[in-house]
Amino acid sequence: MSRHTATHQRAQTRKAANNSAVLHHRGKQIPVVLKNVSRDGAAVVLKVGSANLALDGPIFLEVPGFARLPFRVRWTDDTSLGGAFDIPLSRKAGFNAQLDRLLMRIGR
Repeated sequence: MSRHTATHQRAQTRKAANNSAVLHHRGKQIPVVLKNVSRDGAAVVLKVGSANLALDGPIFLEVPGFARLPFRVRWTDDTSLGGAFDIPLSRKAGFNAQLDRLLMRIGR
Protein backbone atom coordinates (compact mmCIF):
# COMPACT_ATOMS: atom_id res chain seq x y z
CA MET A 1 0.00 0.00 0.00
CA SER A 2 1.37 3.38 -0.91
CA ARG A 3 2.02 6.02 1.72
CA HIS A 4 -0.65 8.26 0.14
CA THR A 5 -3.28 5.49 0.29
CA ALA A 6 -2.49 4.77 3.94
CA THR A 7 -2.71 8.46 4.84
CA HIS A 8 -6.04 8.77 3.01
CA GLN A 9 -7.44 5.72 4.81
CA ARG A 10 -6.40 7.12 8.20
CA ALA A 11 -8.09 10.43 7.34
CA GLN A 12 -11.27 8.63 6.29
CA THR A 13 -11.25 6.64 9.53
CA ARG A 14 -10.83 9.83 11.59
CA LYS A 15 -13.65 11.52 9.66
CA ALA A 16 -15.94 8.54 10.20
CA ALA A 17 -15.14 8.59 13.93
CA ASN A 18 -15.90 12.33 14.08
CA ASN A 19 -19.24 11.84 12.32
CA SER A 20 -20.36 8.81 14.29
CA ALA A 21 -23.24 8.95 16.71
CA VAL A 22 -25.66 6.61 18.43
CA LEU A 23 -29.43 6.73 18.23
CA HIS A 24 -31.14 5.52 21.41
CA HIS A 25 -34.61 4.09 20.85
CA ARG A 26 -36.61 1.92 23.25
CA GLY A 27 -33.51 0.43 24.86
CA LYS A 28 -31.71 -0.17 21.55
CA GLN A 29 -28.52 1.57 20.50
CA ILE A 30 -28.29 2.11 16.74
CA PRO A 31 -24.96 3.35 15.31
CA VAL A 32 -25.44 6.11 12.74
CA VAL A 33 -23.33 8.52 10.71
CA LEU A 34 -24.05 12.25 10.75
CA LYS A 35 -24.51 13.37 7.15
CA ASN A 36 -25.83 16.92 7.36
CA VAL A 37 -27.38 19.50 9.64
CA SER A 38 -29.56 22.20 8.14
CA ARG A 39 -28.36 25.73 8.87
CA ASP A 40 -31.55 26.64 10.72
CA GLY A 41 -31.33 23.51 12.83
CA ALA A 42 -34.60 22.18 11.47
CA ALA A 43 -33.22 18.75 10.63
CA VAL A 44 -30.33 16.39 11.03
CA VAL A 45 -29.79 13.73 8.38
CA LEU A 46 -28.35 10.46 9.58
CA LYS A 47 -27.18 7.53 7.51
CA VAL A 48 -28.12 4.17 8.97
CA GLY A 49 -27.12 0.66 8.01
CA SER A 50 -30.66 -0.68 7.59
CA ALA A 51 -33.67 0.90 5.95
CA ASN A 52 -35.98 -1.52 7.77
CA LEU A 53 -36.05 0.35 11.07
CA ALA A 54 -39.44 1.30 12.43
CA LEU A 55 -38.82 4.10 14.91
CA ASP A 56 -41.51 5.77 16.96
CA GLY A 57 -41.76 7.40 20.34
CA PRO A 58 -38.90 9.13 22.13
CA ILE A 59 -35.53 9.04 20.43
CA PHE A 60 -32.23 10.48 21.58
CA LEU A 61 -29.19 11.16 19.47
CA GLU A 62 -25.94 10.74 21.37
CA VAL A 63 -22.90 12.36 19.78
CA PRO A 64 -19.56 12.00 21.57
CA GLY A 65 -18.85 15.23 23.44
CA PHE A 66 -22.48 16.44 23.29
CA ALA A 67 -25.48 16.15 25.55
CA ARG A 68 -28.19 13.74 24.43
CA LEU A 69 -30.49 15.57 22.05
CA PRO A 70 -34.22 14.72 21.82
CA PHE A 71 -35.82 14.38 18.37
CA ARG A 72 -39.04 13.61 16.60
CA VAL A 73 -38.51 11.33 13.61
CA ARG A 74 -39.99 10.86 10.18
CA TRP A 75 -38.55 8.54 7.59
CA THR A 76 -37.29 9.81 4.25
CA ASP A 77 -36.35 7.42 1.47
CA ASP A 78 -33.83 9.64 -0.29
CA THR A 79 -31.84 6.89 -1.97
CA SER A 80 -28.92 9.21 -2.64
CA LEU A 81 -28.27 9.11 1.11
CA GLY A 82 -28.65 5.34 1.30
CA GLY A 83 -31.59 5.71 3.66
CA ALA A 84 -31.68 8.53 6.15
CA PHE A 85 -33.72 9.98 8.95
CA ASP A 86 -34.84 13.56 8.59
CA ILE A 87 -35.15 14.58 12.21
CA PRO A 88 -36.74 17.86 13.28
CA LEU A 89 -34.91 19.08 16.35
CA SER A 90 -36.85 20.13 19.39
CA ARG A 91 -35.80 23.54 20.67
CA LYS A 92 -34.42 23.92 24.15
CA ALA A 93 -32.09 26.13 26.14
CA GLY A 94 -28.52 25.94 24.90
CA PHE A 95 -29.58 24.34 21.65
CA ASN A 96 -28.00 26.89 19.30
CA ALA A 97 -24.57 26.42 20.87
CA GLN A 98 -24.95 22.64 20.50
CA LEU A 99 -25.97 23.08 16.85
CA ASP A 100 -22.98 25.31 16.11
CA ARG A 101 -20.63 22.72 17.60
CA LEU A 102 -22.36 19.94 15.65
CA LEU A 103 -22.01 21.89 12.39
CA MET A 104 -18.31 22.35 13.08
CA ARG A 105 -17.95 18.65 13.94
CA ILE A 106 -19.26 17.44 10.57
CA GLY A 107 -17.51 20.17 8.61
CA ARG A 108 -20.45 22.21 7.34
